[in-house]
Amino acid sequence: MSGRVDYDAIVIGSGVGGLASAALLAKAAGWRVLVLERRWRVGGFTHAFRRGAFEWDVGLHYVGDLQEGGGTRRVFDAIAEGLEWARLPAPFDRFAYPDLTVDVPDDPAALLTDLQARFPAEREGLERFFRLRQRAAHELGALIAAKQLRRRPERARLPEARFALKTTAEVTARCIRDPRLAAALLSQWGDYGVPPRESAFGAHAAVSAHYDHGGWYPVGGGGAIADAIVPAIEAAGGAVWASARASEILLEGGRAAGVRVLRGRGRRAREVVVTAPRVLSNAGAMVTFGELLPREAVPEGVLADLRALPPPPTVVTLYLGLAKPPSAFGLSGGNVWVFQDHDHDAPIDPLGGRPGVCYLSFPSARNPAVKASATPGHTAEIIMPAPGVFAPWEGTRWRRRGEGYEALKAKLAEVMLDAVEPHAPGLGDAVVHRELSTPLTIRELMGHDRGAIYGLPAVPARFRLPWLRARTPVPGVFLTGSDVGLHGIGGALMGGVVAAGMALGRFGPLRELLGALPFG
Repeated sequence: MSGRVDYDAIVIGSGVGGLASAALLAKAAGWRVLVLERRWRVGGFTHAFRRGAFEWDVGLHYVGDLQEGGGTRRVFDAIAEGLEWARLPAPFDRFAYPDLTVDVPDDPAALLTDLQARFPAEREGLERFFRLRQRAAHELGALIAAKQLRRRPERARLPEARFALKTTAEVTARCIRDPRLAAALLSQWGDYGVPPRESAFGAHAAVSAHYDHGGWYPVGGGGAIADAIVPAIEAAGGAVWASARASEILLEGGRAAGVRVLRGRGRRAREVVVTAPRVLSNAGAMVTFGELLPREAVPEGVLADLRALPPPPTVVTLYLGLAKPPSAFGLSGGNVWVFQDHDHDAPIDPLGGRPGVCYLSFPSARNPAVKASATPGHTAEIIMPAPGVFAPWEGTRWRRRGEGYEALKAKLAEVMLDAVEPHAPGLGDAVVHRELSTPLTIRELMGHDRGAIYGLPAVPARFRLPWLRARTPVPGVFLTGSDVGLHGIGGALMGGVVAAGMALGRFGPLRELLGALPFG
């Protein structure tokens, strides 16, 4: 490989973090960037799939911070030419409990006023909660930024995170006494997958604040994001390869030198070596350090730190094709979070009668391209936590897991439909197509550690790891995506911005492109 350079940088993974890094490097610095995607479709969790007239998104359900001037909006406007967004119908989020329903407006002041009117005894506590939420989000952002910029973060004095690294339950208990109100305030924990007694309050604060001004959906569906970003990469001389599975990050003299790639599918797959002095991995920290880098290059303690974290949260997703639109079930097309009680921390046992939370969304109702079609394919998705449910099938292959696996999937589908039916009456009878994805599907097709969809868990210990940042201990190797920043599309996008700046060695070109950095 010595002396040969194919690209200025290689990005492993075409999720939104990887694509953002590649496009920013291309547009801000003119770099030739190669993006590798192991699947046959580009986009990671933003890609979509079809069954006849029906189309669903794999991981994109709504995106926040897209109001005029929002940081997420500025980044997408800079890298995704022609991408349009449609605001979700009101209410964009509904939290449904047996004795309480909260419709979330696209204005945090209006939400505060509504909750104070419904819980007058908690007026001061609510004001304190919202103040601490804002403070914790800023604390966590400052901590993440400081880790990127310190030369030796493990030895540096990092910003104090007085509230950000306390648990969500602990901070909420300081403010709110009524268990119904506390549950309602924390309903969005499903957006990052870790319940309140375990999650870092800064993560909850940042994710919930991301949706303060509402939710949006890309016109044309999730696949429109990659379609809009890829041309910017190609215009600078870069490329995006689908069906290109990175098997090893190659080093020379202890520095990044390229990637070994299995390119193609099935018997036609061939191993190739692509060279570049910088490699940005959007495969997640665990996969990058545990599978892609040579073991001797990974500093002692890194893998131990990662393995000491709780298992990443996993879910099952039920994809539904419907004969009717959501209006037939009395819904506008926004999200409905269905809870059976107020205890978010009680053990989840979907087969034992306690699914915990089921998140119901309607992709077709929020996509103007579908609504304008002469024959719209009405769709819904239900997402439910599924910790450990599929452990007996670990190590088995996709589509070869046997009757027991399929029977369990069918049973879980019924549990999910039964859970949401009281809040969407008639939904079950309108189903004309259904299929369920599991963590095993995600692991095999997407390559994510243990089939997780959120990345590393949003627990305080994760954010305390000093080395967990874009610049890894291996020169020329960078992390990008949600493990650098936060969870969700917005968090992964910001991780992509940070990684691009660190790969460039400076943020000046990004400031010129974006007008201002989206994280301060």
